[in-house]
Amino acid sequence: MKSMEKRIFAALLVAASFFSPAAFAQEATTTFYVVHGIPGRDLGPEFDPRLPVDVRVAGEICLVEGLVFGEVAGPFTVAAGTYDVAISPASSTAPCSNEPVITGEVRVAPNRFNSVVAALDPAGAPTAYVFRADQKAVRDGRTRLVANHAAAAPAVKIVVDGSVAIRSIAPGANDAALVPSEPGTLSLEVQPAGSRQTVLGPAPVVATPPQGVVLGFVVGSAESGSLALIQKVIPGVF
Repeated sequence: MKSMEKRIFAALLVAASFFSPAAFAQEATTTFYVVHGIPGRDLGPEFDPRLPVDVRVAGEICLVEGLVFGEVAGPFTVAAGTYDVAISPASSTAPCSNEPVITGEVRVAPNRFNSVVAALDPAGAPTAYVFRADQKAVRDGRTRLVANHAAAAPAVKIVVDGSVAIRSIAPGANDAALVPSEPGTLSLEVQPAGSRQTVLGPAPVVATPPQGVVLGFVVGSAESGSLALIQKVIPGVF
């Protein structure tokens, strides 16, 4: 059990290690989100399907409490630099008080939407992916969809409202497409690259205000049938 827990929380090490009061003494900043994309059920029946964790940073700051599968924490804006982190099983009575399973430090880069995702690698083992999205202005009347492949699955294709938006994304990679910004929702489907078989969806994706960004994360496992879509809307990137 201890070995498995180390693998799980190692996957989350990068996912919550970007905050420290000392960060603000620097100039270059970065924005990041922490995404929990590991279904507990894929690790074994003894695990809580939600796999909740707490994250403590800078030695004493409880940055994230009880983050569970499918949730996104943030945005956090900090200076680029290196920060320490301690990740522990979540405590509902005293957050961040459990003995850390992993401690360490991570360096972050500036001027991007950084998404750090606890995920399953192609073999189904816990890992962590870091995705970066453009902060450039989005053309009027359009939304930028950034699709991030963080699942135990082969390369995938992204279909939006029946049309191919992104032809192929490998595990651990991402790609972006501009789609019309209409009121309501977009319909997103995930298919294996080179196939027309839908393995996830149709799933509704919130249509943002004009010139917004949708970060979409494909997580879970194709083999176990736990594939899911996590999304985060960032409105008004001008």
